[in-house]
Amino acid sequence: MKSTKILLASTFLVLVSACSGSCSCGTTDSEDGNGGSGGSSSTTGSTAGSGGAGGEGDGGSTTAATGGGSGTGGENAGGAGGGGTTAGYCALGCTEAVDCCAAGAQDCPSDVYPNNWTCDEGLCVFGGCATNEECTFGGALPDYECFPSDAGGLCLEACDVDADCTAPLTCIGELDGRTYCSTEPVDPEPCVDDADCNGFGVCQEDGTCSCAADGECTAEGYVCVE
Repeated sequence: MKSTKILLASTFLVLVSACSGSCSCGTTDSEDGNGGSGGSSSTTGSTAGSGGAGGEGDGGSTTAATGGGSGTGGENAGGAGGGGTTAGYCALGCTEAVDCCAAGAQDCPSDVYPNNWTCDEGLCVFGGCATNEECTFGGALPDYECFPSDAGGLCLEACDVDADCTAPLTCIGELDGRTYCSTEPVDPEPCVDDADCNGFGVCQEDGTCSCAADGECTAEGYVCVE
């Protein structure tokens, strides 16, 4: 999760919404990609998201043409120089599926992608895509295909060579034995203090963001998952 919902969160950020910050998004496994997700804003990971962003992240750095990532990694007390590092991450919480939908989203939640959100044991879960047709949005994105992943189906721009991609993307992503347009993964900047975590946990002595309790996830709607 932590590596996924910030990659159900970059290309659909290009299309809909996702999460970001120097934190990891957490509800999906990470995969490099472009795209983003259309669920509740995170965004990461990722996943993400997905949230988002991608994707995952600890949330994600995977990004989908549509799809969302909830969650972004956070951290526990102990900023620089503090005691031990915790491994919890911040994920989008819910009491019902509608809590996972982006503000103003129509026909959400539903059984139809990209609004197929569910609330599973208090956490938002994105259903992802199931067919290539869902990713083309009626032909508007003809080169997008549905790539199966542990985080659910991700809509990504399929490619064979770099020329198939829109700069600065290149044909370097690989998933399910197929290639897609993506960018080189970028490691997040290490945090210095809790403010650098943007509400997705607190800064640990190793420069990462994580959480040990819900109160350390101050981003709206997020809870700590350990």
